[in-house]
Amino acid sequence: MAEAGQKTHSAHNGCKTILRTKSKLKILFLRQKRRLCFALSLVAMVLILHLCWVSYVDRLVIPFPFYLQLWRNASCLECLRPMPARTGPQGSDHQARCPVPKYGAFPETRQVVFAKVHKAASSTVQNILLRFAMARNLSVLLPNHKATINQASPYIDRNAVVPHPEGKTMFDILCNHVVYDEKEISKYFPESAARVAIIREPMSQALSALVYFATRFPTRELWRGLSKHPDDPVNGFLNHPEDFSSETSQTNLEEFFVNNRMSVDLGLDLLDFKSSKQNQSKIRSFLKRLEAEFDLVLISDYFDESIILLRRYLHWSMKDIVYLRVNTAYRTQNNSVWNRKPNLTATTVSTFRRWAIYDYELYEHFLPIFFKKLKSECSFHEELNAFRLILKDVVTYCSNATAAKPHLLVPEGAWNGEFTVSPSDCRLMAAPEEDLVEVVRQTQRRRRAEFFRESRRRLSKKFKTSGKS
Repeated sequence: MAEAGQKTHSAHNGCKTILRTKSKLKILFLRQKRRLCFALSLVAMVLILHLCWVSYVDRLVIPFPFYLQLWRNASCLECLRPMPARTGPQGSDHQARCPVPKYGAFPETRQVVFAKVHKAASSTVQNILLRFAMARNLSVLLPNHKATINQASPYIDRNAVVPHPEGKTMFDILCNHVVYDEKEISKYFPESAARVAIIREPMSQALSALVYFATRFPTRELWRGLSKHPDDPVNGFLNHPEDFSSETSQTNLEEFFVNNRMSVDLGLDLLDFKSSKQNQSKIRSFLKRLEAEFDLVLISDYFDESIILLRRYLHWSMKDIVYLRVNTAYRTQNNSVWNRKPNLTATTVSTFRRWAIYDYELYEHFLPIFFKKLKSECSFHEELNAFRLILKDVVTYCSNATAAKPHLLVPEGAWNGEFTVSPSDCRLMAAPEEDLVEVVRQTQRRRRAEFFRESRRRLSKKFKTSGKS
């Protein structure tokens, strides 16, 4: 009987053990199920974010060949960081001004240093800046003759520029070609002046420069390349760029119009230039310096976006930024060898990239920063669309502007106050670069003469008054 009781007790304990084990297994299963659900939710969230990002990038349509490079080199996404703010009225935080108020809520920035990079839509930006300066009687740093200050070195000779209209040492606007050097620029512009540059997809920029300079201002080295590839200079340049430009440090900068010219315009040191193309440390140092010196780097491939970003940064009005394209691609004859399309094989792209590595690194560094800046702006696409509608009306009006229709009235909108565009505005927007520079130059010389004439009159009057007393 006792033995039977022990068996019953053992069986009872066994059942308890089995139940406890089942309970533990059930709890463990539920925990694993929760973890699995959490993991699946996390994966789903990542996929959704990825799809949103891809959709965003697809809408921006990154130009070839950087589109491929961006996805091959994920590390370049580490470059996505906010633009450092500069002290001064233009350095306020964009996010703090969200949504963007109408023009007039902040004082406009009137001192701007623009690094005019060759063949990157910089003449159109220059036109905007010169019209802004003319409308407000600002001082522009201009060469005494022609339209460039210095393309051969960073040095700016004070005797080679038009004196300040009021005899001062500091100017308001720079928008003519110089080889950028911050130490030299600081002699003519205060630190609080906004520093702005513009760049372009390197291959398209180099080809545009090649056609422009080879057909209008051919240098000795361009002639050498043309003589080697007379039947197909475009593909000859892409496959053998060294035939069109030397890489020796002794070469004059004016021979570098098709050799990493964007970087040269922004102050690249050409010491040991050829070997430095393999020096990642020097390249990174160059890009880091530019990021510290410039408040805003525009991308000509996204020109309207760049102009709206510039307007927001400088707090300018909508009328200040309307434009007509100027100094666009030089047109050649229909049967010209320059009209042949480039044969972009993998070898060709690789060869040219090695040659133009500074400009590629420059573009691929600042393009993600530019996109990051656009993404941080509130209601940006709404303003962009409004701007393009206004621009369409302006282009239509200016192409048919006559005395019978004295002006175009642009009504007040969410992004602009009411303003008018006159036939004279159209003429200024369409003026060739050299002509508009000459107008501003003569205006400043006239203002300077009037200023000193008035100063002498006041001084003479003061002496007469003091003599009588």
